Parts: sequence; C-alpha cells; structure tokens
Amino acid sequence: RTRRLLLPYASQIADSLVEWLKTEPSVKEAVALGSLRRKAATVGDIDIAVATNNPQKVMEHFTKYPKAQRVLEKGEASASIIVPGDIQVDLMVQSPDSFGALLQHFTGSKHHNIALREYARSLSPSLSLSEYGIRISEKLRKFTTEEEFYKFLGLDYIPPELREDSGEIEASKDHRLPHLVELKDIKADLQIHSDFDIETSHDLGVSSAEEVVGKANELGYEYIAFTEHNPSKSGHTDSQIIDILKRKREVIDKLNLKLKRKSVKTNDVNSYSRIQKVFNSLEIDIMPDGSLPVPEAGLELLDFALVSIHGSFKMPREQMTKRVLSALAHPKVKIFAHPTARKLNEREGVELNWPEIFDFCKSKSKWLEINSDPMRLDLPDTLVHEAVKFGVKLSMGTDAHHKDNMDFMQFGVSVARRGWAQKDDIVNCLSLSEFEEVIIK
Repeated sequence: RTRRLLLPYASQIADSLVEWLKTEPSVKEAVALGSLRRKAATVGDIDIAVATNNPQKVMEHFTKYPKAQRVLEKGEASASIIVPGDIQVDLMVQSPDSFGALLQHFTGSKHHNIALREYARSLSPSLSLSEYGIRISEKLRKFTTEEEFYKFLGLDYIPPELREDSGEIEASKDHRLPHLVELKDIKADLQIHSDFDIETSHDLGVSSAEEVVGKANELGYEYIAFTEHNPSKSGHTDSQIIDILKRKREVIDKLNLKLKRKSVKTNDVNSYSRIQKVFNSLEIDIMPDGSLPVPEAGLELLDFALVSIHGSFKMPREQMTKRVLSALAHPKVKIFAHPTARKLNEREGVELNWPEIFDFCKSKSKWLEINSDPMRLDLPDTLVHEAVKFGVKLSMGTDAHHKDNMDFMQFGVSVARRGWAQKDDIVNCLSLSEFEEVIIK
C-alpha cells in the first residue's frame, strides 16, 4: 500500500481499536498518535499509545483484536498488527506516570519536536526531552499529562493540530495561542446537495430536502444552504434554466414557511427545535473564461451563490487567478468553494495567486470555503492559516450528497483548527440573524 489513508478512514480504524483496547481493565488510557492525532488530511501507518501498569496483558489483548489479520511483532512494550486493507497498526505502552511525555513525543510533528528541543536548550543546555520525560542533567522528570510537560517548559498547552512548527511555540510562550474553533461552535452547513429534480452539470444529491432538514436539526444547526450544481448549460436554454431555478425558489419558500410553522415532518423527526431557515443557493461552475453558466435572471432568484472549478484545471497561475476573480466579482457570489479543486491522492490543486485572492475576498466580503468532503479537505490547512492571518472569512460546507455526509463537518473543523482558525474567522459560527446581515454585504 503506497497511498496514504484519508483522515476519516484512518480515524475509523483507530477509533475501533481504541474502543477494543479500552475493554481491557488494565488500560488506563488509549490515544492515537502522529499525523492522525494532529488531524492531518492524510495518514500513513496508525500508531496508538496506551497507559498501563500491566504491559503484558495489554499486548495480549491488542494482538487478539478481532479484525487483526496477522501479528507482525509482539514485544514487551510494543506490538504491530495488520488490519484489513493491509494497514499496519503499531502499539506502544508506557506507565501512567510518564504517559504525557510519550504522547507529546510521538504526536509530533518531527519539526515541532525539533523546535521544542531547541527552545528547551535555550532555557538550559542541561535540558533533554524524550518520550520518557525531561532530563535535567542526570535527573529524569516524568509527566503524566502533556499539559504538565509543556507547563514545565514555561509554555501553554499546544493543541495537537497546531504542532507543525509554524509559530506555535513562540505563540505559546507569549500566551497568544488562538482559541481554536470547535465542532459545537458550528451553527450551519453551507454546502449541501439535495435530490431536487434538476438535470445538473454534475452529480445530484440523493436525500430529499426534508430529510436534509431533519438531519440539520439533529445536528443542532440553525440554518443550512441548499447548493445543488447549476443546470447543465449544454442541456438547457437560458429560459429553461430560469424556469428550473424558479421551481427551486418555490420549493425553498414553501420549506421555510413550514419551518416557520414548525410543521415539517420526516419519518423520524416530528418537531424542529433548532433549524430555523434554509437558504436557496447554487454551486456554479466557473467557466474557463471566468463567466458563470447561469443567466442573470436565474442568479437573481438565489439568496447567494457558490462558485467552483470543475474543469480546465491546467492553466497558468495568473490566467487561473483572473478566471476565479472574474467569477467572484458577481454580486450574488459569496463563496469560493473547494478553492484549490484538489482531490486527495488523485489530483493536485490548481495554481492561484493566493495573496491576490485573499486581498479580493477581504475587500469585497467574499468567503473561502473549507470543504469537509474527505476527498477534498479544501481549503488546505496551510492556506487556511494564511487566509486567517490575512483576515479573510471562511465558510464551511460538507458538500453532502446524502444526508449522512453532513457528519463530515468534524473533518472540516479539524482543517480549520490546523489553520489556526477561531470562531470569529468562520461565518458558520454566526447566529441566523448575524448571518443574514453579512450575507447581503
């Protein structure tokens, strides 16, 4: 296996194993390590750490994992198994009194740990960091938690997502680490595709609008946006596109009327405590020349639009930038969706002049999307960090084509956190009334 695992798939494997490990009473704590704990978009092998006073029992239990296809190695403090998909899972154990140091060391990243060692040496040349603790001259200081480990070095706790050597140690020392956004802060999903009867330019959703609303309520959202792909330009005249969008507008208006009366019903949800409004939107292709394949009268029927690149990926940077800015300039366009157009393990992102994109978005109140689809996770975390520093607002959407895909939001939040994003950076954290104010700016 040469391809790296997508974050949700790796998380699923690790979560299942951690659950299994915790059924052994001598396991005090079990945590996934490395790039998985840092919530990177893709993960290599899976590493898990266990705090225990009985390593032998834990090793026995781990190697008897029901999904283990074979045991590669079983030692006194570590073991390795292969699980379906030819995926290697490594286990390491440590006594609870020094578990914090083990967690810190093997969470990484490598660059973060190198920078941390350099910082420790700047405090005192006699300080030496390892997975066992911090050695001061000849004496080893142990740590049960990572918080204690960082505190000993005079640092605030650094969340795993930030440990990439991108300024986090300095920020931690100066007590100015961001208060990272959390899943519970998200009040909306701003990219969802329903099964509305529309011959789209790309794939249609499979869940009905009412099923999606039920799921949104279950997730505790206040509002959502329906963002089906634009009707295919090749298969429709302008007047047909306008007629389709008029029908969609009517469906959305009726749905909002029902929500006002709290009378929407699905198989499993009879009353809606949270969801208050659905927005009529569209994900529109950015044509190679930067134009939009929807007539002006059709755009006027929308509350706002998303634009995205779905073809002609190979263009010189400046030409691609001009193409995108031309589409973003339309007053109805609010969101640049999956901005790099990358597909993880499949396709590199497009070439864009990012400072120019950031500058335009900030000055014209346009938003860059963090697309939570596991194949995309786009805007990537490094660009999220740049956007946040620039003062650009971000929107979050799951790109759900089935209501259950709306659970992908957690992975978009991980990207946001890795990009140092706080609640104030993300429009989905606004209440409905606040969102309605900014959507018209």
